[in-house]
Amino acid sequence: MFNKILYFIKRNISRGNCTLKQEKGFSLVEVIVAILIISIITVVLLRSTIISVSTLKINKAKTLSSAVANEKIELIRTMDYEDIEITEENPNWESEYPELTEDGYDIDYEITWVYERGGSYKQVKISISKEPMNMPISVISQIYPLEGQGDSGGLKHPSPENLIIDYDSGSGSERQIKLMWEAPDTELGIDIEIDKYNIYRNDKFWVIAPTELFIYGPGDDNVYSYYVTAVYTDKVESNRSNKVTTKIPPPQDLCIIKYDPEVGAGRTVYLAWDPPYTTQLVLAGYVIYRDDIEIGVTLASETSYQDEIKMKNYTFYVTAVYEGDIESEPSEKVTTTTK
Repeated sequence: MFNKILYFIKRNISRGNCTLKQEKGFSLVEVIVAILIISIITVVLLRSTIISVSTLKINKAKTLSSAVANEKIELIRTMDYEDIEITEENPNWESEYPELTEDGYDIDYEITWVYERGGSYKQVKISISKEPMNMPISVISQIYPLEGQGDSGGLKHPSPENLIIDYDSGSGSERQIKLMWEAPDTELGIDIEIDKYNIYRNDKFWVIAPTELFIYGPGDDNVYSYYVTAVYTDKVESNRSNKVTTKIPPPQDLCIIKYDPEVGAGRTVYLAWDPPYTTQLVLAGYVIYRDDIEIGVTLASETSYQDEIKMKNYTFYVTAVYEGDIESEPSEKVTTTTK
């Protein structure tokens, strides 16, 4: 439209139909320019109004959609926990739960397991949209078993028992850890059986085990804690088993370097050791024990110690102390000799 108006102005000027001579009233050029300016302003205001109205409609649709999504989540919370089906696709709830549908809204449900400290829960994600929204909004909520639903105190779905670290040997890439536990003491019948075990490491879901043992190489010398839960064929996860922790690395290769010559009825023994294997813990120092009694401490940079002893046999060992007052297992023991 603007191009046509400009073309009209140019043609009239070229034909001499317009004059720049000062006359009474407005010239044709002034009238056309004024019309052009008014048209531009009108178009801009009209477009701004249309955009504002459209934005208001979209925001209103989002607000209504969010309210509907939260209403549906509250309806799901009233359902039996075991009836909330785990699915990554939209459940077929239209016939069984018509209240979870809504005219004028496009609603998709996604229900998944979430594994965290102490067990698991179900998470519901609702993606919902309404005209004139271009993209749906998502509302996510966690659904926990209500009191009286689910495991009923663990009687129907008991936990694994007697979790132990059967061995924790080697170091670094050669390290091997074997976890073992006992199946829950239960008589569930034909329809409800143990489907798998969930292993949690450092209080986070880690891996699934099909049987009552698990062997792996962590590839490092870090300290790990574990507990296990049982997952049954009806999708209920038990409470956790007892928790076990790997050994905290002790000092290595404790030895007696030498004795000072006998002086009267006593002598000096010199001990030395190597630092523990690398771990994520921060080493603070060492504690020296003689016949299971603490006799001294050293800094982390000091890996030797001397002790005044009598002419008799004594047994020594050393522990590593990490930040947080975490003390390691004892090192290997050494015993003095009177020969």
